[in-house]
Amino acid sequence: TTRKVILGNLYFISIFTASILAKLSLILHNPTNDIWFFQIAPLAFVFLALWLFFAKSLWVNFQLEDSPINLGQAWRSTMRKHWVVILRFTCFLTFITSLNAFFTTIMPFYLQRYLNYPEKEVFLLQISIFICGILGLILGGVYHAKLGKRLHLTMGVLIKVILYFLFKSYVHNNIYVIGLLECLCMFGLGLMMSKVLNLIYSIFPPAYKLSGVTLIYDFSFGLFSGVSVYLSTYLINQFNNFYIPSMIIVVFSYLSLISL
Repeated sequence: TTRKVILGNLYFISIFTASILAKLSLILHNPTNDIWFFQIAPLAFVFLALWLFFAKSLWVNFQLEDSPINLGQAWRSTMRKHWVVILRFTCFLTFITSLNAFFTTIMPFYLQRYLNYPEKEVFLLQISIFICGILGLILGGVYHAKLGKRLHLTMGVLIKVILYFLFKSYVHNNIYVIGLLECLCMFGLGLMMSKVLNLIYSIFPPAYKLSGVTLIYDFSFGLFSGVSVYLSTYLINQFNNFYIPSMIIVVFSYLSLISL
């Protein structure tokens, strides 16, 4: 179990690490004298991906669960037999996914466009919170056996309280308070995300694991992340209310609470 949790966390850690490199490249970018490292780094990731794909030794012991279900029918069969589980766990992940979408996608656009924060300042904030997210994932992986439903309930309530003060700090431009509160939120998010992939994987019988995990992951991270981004920008423009993103996250948190 520990190995599965750590491997699952490596997926999210790699995403945060790539985001850190992207923000660093934007901060250090100079149109007249580009830094060679940030020109070569994307190519290095491409070659690494190609090597992983063609490295046969890495795939010797890799196999999907034996499934009597035809792949073309897998999604329909999984939806029909496990729709309650899919709905419940999709709702469970809405809080995590909407919070993740806010800090990775909405927040930089929100602060720069609506509250006139300097671009460099916002990117430095993001680098700081991504580091805290990685620390949360690592700590969550180490102590995964002690992290259960109570953690998600506690962190859900705590993050909702932090969001209240965070959005007040946004409006009043308290940059150091913003940094502290965002780091706390992202650290808590890392803890909550640390068992997500292993948890989803464990709830389906072998014949339905692949399609079940795909459906829940795509619905929660794809649909709800996209919906929260769209709703935030649309409703802010409609009502000129800068607390809209926090309200959306809070609504999703209640969906998560009900599913728990």
